[in-house]
Amino acid sequence: MMNAKFLGQYEIREGYQAIFWYIFLIDATSDSLESSANDFICSESFRENCLPFIIKKKPKEGSRFLQRAFNQDSLNISDFRILTKEDVLLFFSDYATSDGWNDDREDFITLMNGFNEIFKEEPTDHFFLISKEWFDKGNKILSADSEFYIYYFLMVWFDTDKKIINICEWVYD
Repeated sequence: MMNAKFLGQYEIREGYQAIFWYIFLIDATSDSLESSANDFICSESFRENCLPFIIKKKPKEGSRFLQRAFNQDSLNISDFRILTKEDVLLFFSDYATSDGWNDDREDFITLMNGFNEIFKEEPTDHFFLISKEWFDKGNKILSADSEFYIYYFLMVWFDTDKKIINICEWVYD
């Protein structure tokens, strides 16, 4: 089991949409990135530290806020897709042009542009991505709160040289 030290987080917000980006220093990775990513998403570090600033500031009011769209007890890295950096950028670009947007498409594009500016500097080309839209309502991987999200994406990736793991949640509730 890896040890993770919380280094910090970014929050990019636009309207009711947000990106929460969490950064951890890790002591080591397992033999495979998949195994290391799975260890982390099942860890207490993920459960306790990957929270928006507002929830951290008001921990006693935590039940007032939506929980993650994924049930952490059922979440497994095998449910994620493995993408390159180019694939990730294309995924979000395609999502921005998909049908069903109203006035909120521009907010998504603003978020995406802010994310891309930072993300393009990431040195790896191996990303794990999962979307709530890939699962049917009632699937055990989805939490009860998942139905309140318009979209919910979770990404995990490593900078193995610096021994850093990044967790990024894209949410619209």
